[in-house]
Amino acid sequence: MGSTPFANTTYGPGVVSGKASLEEQSGRLKIEAEVKGLKPGTTHIGHIHFGTCASLTPGKIIFDLKPVKVGRDGEGRSVTVINDTSGASLAAVKDCDWWVAFHEGPANSTPQSPAVAVGPVLLKRTEAGAL
Repeated sequence: MGSTPFANTTYGPGVVSGKASLEEQSGRLKIEAEVKGLKPGTTHIGHIHFGTCASLTPGKIIFDLKPVKVGRDGEGRSVTVINDTSGASLAAVKDCDWWVAFHEGPANSTPQSPAVAVGPVLLKRTEAGAL
C-alpha cells in the first residue's frame, strides 16, 4: 500500500507505507495488514474495496477490516478473519479487482474519510494458476 495525496499532505510525502496479505483457508479469508508512518496513538479504519487497474482507485466497500491501531513507533497492524465471504473467493479475483485501503480516523463515516494508505490486491499464482 502506498501513500495517498491526503497522507502526503497530512504526514509528509512518501511517509506512509504498508503491505497487506490475503489468504483463503477453508472458506474463510484472512487479511493481515501493516501500515507505518502514521501518527502515534491513532486508529485507522480499513476496508477491501472493488476497484480496477485502469482507474487506479478503489470503489465500493466489499469487506470491513479491523482498524489499524498505531503504536509509539508510528506502526500499526490489523488482522481480520472473514468467516462468510458470501461467495467472494480469491480464486475468482483478478489483479486490481480488490483494493485494500486504510482511512483517516477510527470509524466509518459518510462520506468516507480520506484514505491514508491504499493499494491493489495483486495475486501471486503458481504456474498451474493456483494461489
